[in-house]
Amino acid sequence: MDQLDCMRSFIAVVESGSFTAAADRLGVSKKRVSAHVSALEARLHVRLLSRTTRSVSVSDAGLSYYQGCQGILASLDDLENGLSEDNGRLTGTLRLALPVDYGRLAVLPSIAAFGWLHPDLSLDLHFSDRFVDLVAEGFDLAVRVGTLTDSTLISRAVSSTSVWVVAAPALVETHGAPEHPDDLARYPILQDANFPTESVWHFRHAGTELRFSPRARLRANSATAVRDLAVTGYGVARVPSVIVERDVAAGRLVRLLGDFELPGADIHVVYPSREHQPAKVRALIDHLRETLPGPERRGR
Repeated sequence: MDQLDCMRSFIAVVESGSFTAAADRLGVSKKRVSAHVSALEARLHVRLLSRTTRSVSVSDAGLSYYQGCQGILASLDDLENGLSEDNGRLTGTLRLALPVDYGRLAVLPSIAAFGWLHPDLSLDLHFSDRFVDLVAEGFDLAVRVGTLTDSTLISRAVSSTSVWVVAAPALVETHGAPEHPDDLARYPILQDANFPTESVWHFRHAGTELRFSPRARLRANSATAVRDLAVTGYGVARVPSVIVERDVAAGRLVRLLGDFELPGADIHVVYPSREHQPAKVRALIDHLRETLPGPERRGR
């Protein structure tokens, strides 16, 4: 067996905590990962991992070997990245974690354009709104919306999104157009649970901060689900503008309280701290900064 493949499998097991998770991370079978680790142990004549039916733990020898493998593979990556950078080609695989709604609507077109520019590069995209562990799950970087909490990662702002209050035209006709955030109390409210300040909507108008505490008719952890219901007239929604811009332009939704500003959200890319950042990661970050939609690019 190829020793580098065996080392990569071993590292994946150590970082993810199981053979199943390591197989998912590498895109191979659990049997193959197990065979790679067994081959290493047979070659080295030492037990690297202690296995039980419920867990996998690293032996002292395994920890030492893991640290050495990290250094060897990092040096190899740096060498290959340097050669690729010298001839202007990006190769290998970039593994990205993206939020479901914003990732699909805003980031995916930018990623696709990046892929067309670099046809020798493979892109592995994972859409999820859960908080992924980049190191343990083997991601090169993640796109995150809003406030960052993990101080162990390096972050760079790449864009931002404004937030709108919207409703179906028929609902506005029924209840009357609101002139103040307090007027929203007469509307049924749809809540996007992804907002960190879900229980209070903060507005700013003429230098004054205003608060509205909605009583939700429905809440969902998906901005697109909330948008879909808003289009049917089910209620008023507070959502990132990128989710509903086309609906507003087409008349399916109406933007409400446009003179009252809601806090937007910054878009960051985050990645593990590395002394030598691969050229492909640097290139993608620069591309996202140049191409991701944002209020300033849409004339707002």
